[in-house]
Amino acid sequence: MDGSNPCPTLHETVSLASSVVQVKLILKEQLDRESQVQHRMTLIAADGGPQPKTGSTLIVVNVIDSNDNKPTFVGGPTFEVSVVENTPPGTVIIRLEASDADEGPNGQVRYSFAPSTLNSASAQVFSIRNDTGEILVKVCIHVYMRTCKGQGVLTPRDVLKADCLDIHLTIFDDIYLLHWLPVEQRIYKLTVLAFKTQKMSSPQYLNQHISLRTSARNTRSSSVPLLCVPFLRTSFSRRSFSTAAPLTWNSRPPATLNCDSLSTFKSRLKTHLFSTAFC
Repeated sequence: MDGSNPCPTLHETVSLASSVVQVKLILKEQLDRESQVQHRMTLIAADGGPQPKTGSTLIVVNVIDSNDNKPTFVGGPTFEVSVVENTPPGTVIIRLEASDADEGPNGQVRYSFAPSTLNSASAQVFSIRNDTGEILVKVCIHVYMRTCKGQGVLTPRDVLKADCLDIHLTIFDDIYLLHWLPVEQRIYKLTVLAFKTQKMSSPQYLNQHISLRTSARNTRSSSVPLLCVPFLRTSFSRRSFSTAAPLTWNSRPPATLNCDSLSTFKSRLKTHLFSTAFC
């Protein structure tokens, strides 16, 4: 036998009554259709004469596919998608793509949400097209749905083998596109005013209302220009500049406070407030 693949082997069985030789082709190891689809072998038979005569035949083995591969997503196990508030229903926010090395019905992929996602609030807001892998908006979404996490599962039609991925959907308000800060983050002007008062002495009538905090010991926070917070007797006093400005100032990160330039301070402050609001 002459062939390009050494997997099959020949076993001969001789019948003495009829002088018939039966040849069996036996598989030595498992075949993989994804590695080699077809095996071609030439079988040679020779008689026992002084000048042997030979005959040959071609054996073609076609490997039929079995569902031994699971589908895999193209692009990784995790996807992050940003969605703007009030996106119209029916809008496609992402199209997933998966591939399966099998052929025929075994390689046909259908998409669906995992059972854990079907039982969550995400399934009430988003839907998935089983044949294309497109995720759509079902209802009008609002910014209070800050982050939705879902797990998408794709399954072939006839088996339970599947691959999973995590989808992180972050819903942004319209002001995100305009680079505006939400109401709860609009302490920008107060913090800038505190910077001008202590760094530039402007306006002068506010200089006496704030002062830098001093410490008798040298600590790690000594390099951070924190402001003194006065003793509060009532909650109403928090509205005064002498109290609100130091509280707001001290709550900012040190990298934002350690600035000498007003333009640098404004840039760092807005970046910090924007990331806190939308990230």
